[in-house]
Amino acid sequence: MDEMDQEKEMQAREILLRVFANSADIAWAWEILLNQKYVNDEERYKRIHDKIKFINSLKLPTRYKDGSPSGERKGVLVAGVDIRESQYLNVEDVVTGIKNAKFNTSFVDSLNKNSKRIGRPKTLSPEETEEIKKLHIKEPNLTAEEIGKRYQVSDSLVRKYWN
Repeated sequence: MDEMDQEKEMQAREILLRVFANSADIAWAWEILLNQKYVNDEERYKRIHDKIKFINSLKLPTRYKDGSPSGERKGVLVAGVDIRESQYLNVEDVVTGIKNAKFNTSFVDSLNKNSKRIGRPKTLSPEETEEIKKLHIKEPNLTAEEIGKRYQVSDSLVRKYWN
């Protein structure tokens, strides 16, 4: 395996360790980790496209990047709005769907079971909650958005723990 393949494999593993990812990223990671041998680009992208179609057929609830639920868009699309920003899926739900469909899941089994998920959960640890409370008292001029950026969580989650 050359250096380029190792880098792709590392990126694919990182995607599958996220809490949320979009279907195209998950399908790409699935293909890279499952099919290590080189296939031509056209064949690889056909396989990725088929995997995207399968993942979308699972009809899993979509979310924004921060994990908050996103509904189905209604009305007219506005120019400059990237709808992919509201199409993130819970990676573990997708993997469960792949396993239930009896696909080869050796690519998931190859991940280090002790690896920590990348991304933020829906709640904060008790230590983080205390830190946010102290920070809010110490620096009352900080907004929830600024604190959220520091802890990589949504501002609504920060507001929840302010009191």
